[in-house]
Amino acid sequence: MSQPRAVPPGLRRMNVLCGVALLLCGVASAGDWPQWRGPQRTGHSDEADLPLAWGGKEKANVLWKVAVDFGHSSPIVHGGRVFLTASVSKAGGNASLLAVNQTHRLVCYRAADGTKLWQTDVEPGSWDTQFSFTAATPVTDGKGVYALFGSGVVVGLDVDGKLLWRKALPGPFKAEWLSSSPILWRDTLFVFCDVSNDFWLLALDTKTGEVKREMKRKQGDKAHNSSPLLIPVGEQPQLVVAAAGAVLALDPASGKVLWSCSWRGSRYPSLTWGDGLLYVADDGGEGLAIDPTGTGDVSKTHVKWRHKSPQGFGTPLIVGAYLYRATKPDLLRCWKVSDGELVYEERLEGLPTFPSPIAAKDGRLYFAGPGKSYVVKAGPKAEVLAFNVLEEGERNEWTLSGPSPAVADGRIFLRGPKVLLCIGAK
Repeated sequence: MSQPRAVPPGLRRMNVLCGVALLLCGVASAGDWPQWRGPQRTGHSDEADLPLAWGGKEKANVLWKVAVDFGHSSPIVHGGRVFLTASVSKAGGNASLLAVNQTHRLVCYRAADGTKLWQTDVEPGSWDTQFSFTAATPVTDGKGVYALFGSGVVVGLDVDGKLLWRKALPGPFKAEWLSSSPILWRDTLFVFCDVSNDFWLLALDTKTGEVKREMKRKQGDKAHNSSPLLIPVGEQPQLVVAAAGAVLALDPASGKVLWSCSWRGSRYPSLTWGDGLLYVADDGGEGLAIDPTGTGDVSKTHVKWRHKSPQGFGTPLIVGAYLYRATKPDLLRCWKVSDGELVYEERLEGLPTFPSPIAAKDGRLYFAGPGKSYVVKAGPKAEVLAFNVLEEGERNEWTLSGPSPAVADGRIFLRGPKVLLCIGAK
């Protein structure tokens, strides 16, 4: 296998900075967490000195806690407001997995004290689920809030809760659940639905919900539920998706495939980006690091390294020269980004493996959920800075710790199945 063309580190960093400014212009301001995994969708925060310890018997540094409707999506924060999706079942047992028995909703809370500001109910679509109607996290550009529900319905609301549009996707299709979080680029909302041959990636107008483009692709036997990622490569933004059988990069303006890379992964974990490389993980299948500067089929030319991907739901995190991932059973692993060499493998009892971690500006890594949480120092050693317990996570074999956290204005926002918490220095 030939080695990918080396990109000078200085040029690589300059391209990243310029591209990020282009991609995020008008979407987020300082202190906002407008989508799943933050402003750049990489799990990085510009915050420093976030709380190190919280919870316990005295609920240390828990500024507020409010009851919320059931859901698995992560919170997002913009302009001093926290947005959540939820779904309320009208029937119990297996009937709760039928779309006809659901009421979907989008709810807004004041970030300062948890006061509920508004709630908008949404008519469900026609897709049933095997797990959750709220696995996908909403996204906002400060003007609208956009959400995908597991029943196959996409909605756009203004920031005061007025429903602007609702689009029901055709179907139903055979899928475990829809957990891919939508992503914004300019005035386009991309919705990834790797569940049918009828369509694969939808580009919707944020103002009307009308379909701009339907990008189709023949599907495999299993759907992939990872979330798309926008990355800057020179002056060309790339919309990258991990689908069944392949990782693909598209031009967000036209939908044209810029490059493709075959892989043997599927299912849940999503892509991450850092140090000029794109890493795609799998739930116990194949992981690979790709240099995204190629064109066409890059499977034999731009794959930096491949390895056996450990089992886990949470998305990996790249910080500096290292790649981190929490996986079953209670294992924190660290690899070198450059060549995939395993740096360490450390067992941390109760390590949350479902939420995606956060990297703070001061070098702290937050593997945080509404149950147990660890704060670890970035670097080639597994140095634990704090272990925290809240006991607000969902207690079953599938989701032991809850959705991914959000960070804004020096605070950490954590969601349990029926609770929203704000962690901050008192």
